[in-house]
Amino acid sequence: MKKVYNIAGTILVFTFLWNLSPNQAECRKDTVLTFMYDPGTSIKNNFQRLIYQYNAEDKVLEELSQNWNPNSNAWENIKKLNFVYNNNSTEHIYQVYDPNLNVWEFNIKYILHYDNLKSIIATFSQVWNKTDNKWENTTQFFNIYSVDHFLLETLQQSWHKEDNTWINYSKETNQYDANNYQIEHKMQGWNIITSSWINTSRYKFINDNNGNVLEKLDQKWDNSIADWVNDVNETYIYDANNNPTNYLRRVWENSNNQWENHSQFIATYNSNNQLLEKITQNWDHPNNDWSNYSKYIYSYDLNFKPIVNYEQIWISDKNEWINNFMFTNEYGTDGDLKAIEYYYNWNFSANYFDFHIRVAYICTHVVNGNSNVNNEIINIYPNPTHSNFLNVILQNKSNFEFINVTGQILIKGIFQSGNNILTLDQHITNGLYFIKIDGKSFKVVVER
Repeated sequence: MKKVYNIAGTILVFTFLWNLSPNQAECRKDTVLTFMYDPGTSIKNNFQRLIYQYNAEDKVLEELSQNWNPNSNAWENIKKLNFVYNNNSTEHIYQVYDPNLNVWEFNIKYILHYDNLKSIIATFSQVWNKTDNKWENTTQFFNIYSVDHFLLETLQQSWHKEDNTWINYSKETNQYDANNYQIEHKMQGWNIITSSWINTSRYKFINDNNGNVLEKLDQKWDNSIADWVNDVNETYIYDANNNPTNYLRRVWENSNNQWENHSQFIATYNSNNQLLEKITQNWDHPNNDWSNYSKYIYSYDLNFKPIVNYEQIWISDKNEWINNFMFTNEYGTDGDLKAIEYYYNWNFSANYFDFHIRVAYICTHVVNGNSNVNNEIINIYPNPTHSNFLNVILQNKSNFEFINVTGQILIKGIFQSGNNILTLDQHITNGLYFIKIDGKSFKVVVER
């Protein structure tokens, strides 16, 4: 099956700044330029750009998105995101550009409130009412944390405009073991008629002594029997360095009351615990065997930075792997990531990729007495994502959490050095999310 990638999605690169020694230059991203090449040529054309503005503390104030219009030979505004920082809250204000009226129009606003440990304790979302020229409430979330500051509960409420009040919508709760490893995540919906919470689904986790998830069991609530029923089972195997080497996904078959294979991956690593190859396979029911689906191959430079990653898909009719996607990283002499080249959709007859994109980063090197060298570069793309996948590229193995705007942890695990593919299940709906990597949080937008 041919995979489809959205090439218009913005590709973001995040640079981590570590406190190593004072008064060293750091690369602050000011502009991200995206070029599209003519197929099979070295001719590149302007395509998209992001322009950032910062305050005196180097916090982002604005992210402006523009597309290139080849007819007018000029950049055109598309959308922008503005940030307003208060003591314990941040406003994210989205605007879209109306080219007919030549004005910016408000769209969506998120207001995030934090506790003293910078964890989200409440989130309010509003949409702009163009008719009444005002913001209107849509949803709000409240988080409750344990004494050890682990998320215990997230309450979601929806705004009922007719009654001018908030109404319960959903509640999600987490349980942890004595090591503070998550062992259950339960979701409930609010029954307006009975004014009570109704179970909907839950995940149960089994972890090893290192906190690695060995098994994840997904279950749905069956009202007819008032009990949990199996849905999906996922198991992981790790090597001595806690790298996941094997993954198995099975689905529950009600007709024969047993688990059936669905998909798996097999991964290998180098001596630096960097991912070298990952092969994914799907279960072939007619032949009762595994069939190849995709293969990811990674390579690194002498400084252990990722330089080439490409994906191939298996063509069973030809019994061979064919190219599907590739990217290459380009670094400057200072070690900063200068550009990424992306290649999509292999053209069999012409023997090249139909889509070739270059994303270049223009930085201002500023001196900050509290930070120094950007020794960790993280790429997250496509962003926004229009599919069920996110690619996350980083130099060092890191723990991660995929979090919604309420602070609820939807996915957690370990990213390996190099390229990682984060699968977004269907329960992750369209909206704003954050990927938290070793304590640093970054914005991700899902737009399926």
